[in-house]
Parts: sequence; C-alpha cells; structure tokens
Amino acid sequence: MGPNFEESYRHGIRQLATTHNVTKLVTGDIEDIGEGFMDRAVQETGVDLVRPLWKLPRTQVLRLLQSLNIIYVVTLTRLDKLSRPISERLIGHIVNEEYLLEQFKWYDENHESMDLVQTVDWAGEYGEMHSMVRDCPLFYCQVVHSKASICVTESQFGSYMYLSPGELQIVSKQ
Repeated sequence: MGPNFEESYRHGIRQLATTHNVTKLVTGDIEDIGEGFMDRAVQETGVDLVRPLWKLPRTQVLRLLQSLNIIYVVTLTRLDKLSRPISERLIGHIVNEEYLLEQFKWYDENHESMDLVQTVDWAGEYGEMHSMVRDCPLFYCQVVHSKASICVTESQFGSYMYLSPGELQIVSKQ
C-alpha cells in the first residue's frame, strides 16, 4: 500500500508552516472536486485555507486573472475530455478567455462538434485541463521554460497530454 495522499499533503503544509511561517494556504480552487480534500488537508496544521475564487463563474475568474496580469499556461489535458487537436493548441500556450473561446470555436468548426464552449469547464475544474501560473505582479521572479515538448502518457486513470518543460528557469523581474 502506498503513502496516504492526504497525510502527505498535511505533512507538507505543516513543513511550510514551520519552515516559512506560512499561516494561510491560498488555492485556485473554484469547486470542491475532492470531496473536501483540501479542507481535511489543512486540519491540525495551524494553516488556514483561503479560496478567493470559490464558486465564481468561470468567465469572471478568467477576466479577473487577465485584469490582474496573472499569466498562466495550460500544462496538461485529459484526452478523453479534450481531444488531441484541441489539446495541441492549448498545451504550453498563455491562456485567457479570448484564446479559449477562439480555440474552442476553431475546434467545433473544423471537427465533429462537441460544443466545447458549452461543455468544457473553462477553468478545468472537472479535470479537462490543468495550468500553471508563470507570472503575476506579486511574483519577484517569473518561471521561464525552454526546450519544452508536448508528451502523451497513458495510465490506469486515462490518457493525458502534458507539457514537459525541458529546462525551467526562475528569472528575476528586476
């Protein structure tokens, strides 16, 4: 039997609290996909869970991120939810509401329509995609990757396309 996933999170959160005096854990969670997982993960850690995006409409979230100059890229898609052609157009790209709308419309106009605009959670809350923040005004540094490649993997949980970043650099913005 493998390690307890929830306890490993709790251990990491306690370590952040002890080592770096972290008192709040801010997540980008919008929905409770994990049946209270994050609520349980912070229990007995002394760290409060903060979810500023909780239950907000997706378009509001995307517009908020853009207005705050938060730059993020899609790093992974589930191929049973987003097919290869659309995944290839999303992985590694800086994303905002306009880009997603453009790509979903492109897909539906050029492939058997899945009505992605209506059927995909634009924030990926149901596992369609995952993302990573590369830069925002609060960061002293930004994440830069080079020699990135797009990979596909199969597992017992499904097929995924993901960004293999190649070389990551943390670059000072000053």
